[in-house]
Amino acid sequence: MNQNAVRGIDNLNNMEQVTITNPSSGNYTIYINGNSIPFGPQEYFISYELIDSEVELTYPIGGEGLVPGEYEAIRWDASESNTSFSLQYSNNNGSSWSTIANNVSSSARYYAWQVPSTVTNQALIRISRGNSVSQSHENFTVVDVPANLSVYWPCRDSINISWSSVSGATGYVVRMLGEKYMDSVYTTTSTNIWLINPDPSVSRVGFL
Repeated sequence: MNQNAVRGIDNLNNMEQVTITNPSSGNYTIYINGNSIPFGPQEYFISYELIDSEVELTYPIGGEGLVPGEYEAIRWDASESNTSFSLQYSNNNGSSWSTIANNVSSSARYYAWQVPSTVTNQALIRISRGNSVSQSHENFTVVDVPANLSVYWPCRDSINISWSSVSGATGYVVRMLGEKYMDSVYTTTSTNIWLINPDPSVSRVGFL
C-alpha cells in the first residue's frame, strides 16, 4: 500500500485507471473484457479526463507593486510533466525579454526572484514549458517604497505628513488604518499633505 502504482494487468479490483501519456491525435477504440463475471453481464461506466500540458502563471499577474532588490516568489500552476520551465522578465510591456532562469525543475511551482533595480510601470513575467506559454495578464510596477515618513502638527481633526520623493514615481497613495485594514484615503503627486481625520473621536491613527 505504501508503494507507488505501476502499470500492469489487474484482475482483482473492479475499478481501473488507464493513462495514455502524450497520445497521438486520432480515434481510439476501447475494448472491455471481463476476466471473471460470476453473475452474468453487468452495467459499467467509463469516465475520462483530458489533461493538457499547460502552464498558468499565478503571480505576479498584473497590478502588483514590487520593490527593487526584494525577493518575490513567482508562482504558477502546471500539469505533471518531465519538461523543465523557463522564466523571463520584461520591463517594457513585452517589447524585449530577459531571462530569469532556464531549466527550472519540472516539479517546481514557484521560483524565488530578486526584483531588478530598474523602475518601471510596464513590467511583465513570462513562463514557458515546451510550446505552452503564460504571462502576466497586465503590467505590474517596480518602484521603491517612500521613506522618511514624518508627522507634523498632529491634531485631533487633521494631520500633516510628508515623505521623501521616490525616483520614477508618478503619484503616491496614502492609506490610513480603518476598523480592520489600511484603507486608501488620498492620492497625490506631492510629498506633503494635510489629511483630515474622518473620525475626530479617534486620537491614534496609523499611516502607510
